[in-house]
Amino acid sequence: MIKEHINDGDVILIGGSGRPKVLEAAVKAEQRGVRGVRFLVDADYDRFTQPASRYPSNVVASQHHDAMIDVVLTNPAVLDRVIASYGRSVERRGGTLDVASIRDAAISLAAALAPLRIVNERMGYNLNLRDFPFGRLASIVPTAADLSTLVIERSDTTLTAAQLEAEIEGHRSHAGTDVAVLAGDHDLFRALARVLVDHGVNVRADFLWSGFMSAVDCGVLAVVPWYQELLDWGVANSRATFNCKLAA
Repeated sequence: MIKEHINDGDVILIGGSGRPKVLEAAVKAEQRGVRGVRFLVDADYDRFTQPASRYPSNVVASQHHDAMIDVVLTNPAVLDRVIASYGRSVERRGGTLDVASIRDAAISLAAALAPLRIVNERMGYNLNLRDFPFGRLASIVPTAADLSTLVIERSDTTLTAAQLEAEIEGHRSHAGTDVAVLAGDHDLFRALARVLVDHGVNVRADFLWSGFMSAVDCGVLAVVPWYQELLDWGVANSRATFNCKLAA
């Protein structure tokens, strides 16, 4: 996402090999006093699963679940344009779309999976939550029972759906939290595809994701907190982190 915007005259971008490895490298760099490095990481569900932990001083973490969701939520108009683009078929049939409501419903649906993900991580259940099939949900407002049944069906586990449902209900660390903090980027675009089905629009999640990514330019990144933090870090070191003149 940021590769094409990096000022490679001043900055060397090294891709991570997974979040745990990146955080491990950040710890070692801090311990050894390595200067001139920053590690951009997804906050994931750390605030719920490891509330007492802290990131090394050289880490820039996303404000929401991940760096991509930060971009989405600080630029809702961009996602709205993607939704409107795929919703034109509805308008051609004489219907209307409330784009903002669809966006909010997709965020809520993606966030609905968060309690299950948090329980899975806390308890070490190793359930199969990869590429979660939102399309198999009968409702875009699923219950804990709906989610538990679906994930147990696709996981190699002796855990029952009823047991998992009880675990979800018993873990309320996310209660009262803004749903936007709970939604992950991959879940969001799959959830959006599911919500659109209820409005007569059938589109693959990867098409929605690609449509959003194609609109990510300097103007979009300029308002994202982690982008600004990395930009300021470069300035403090007499370097230009990004080649975006708009945000310089």
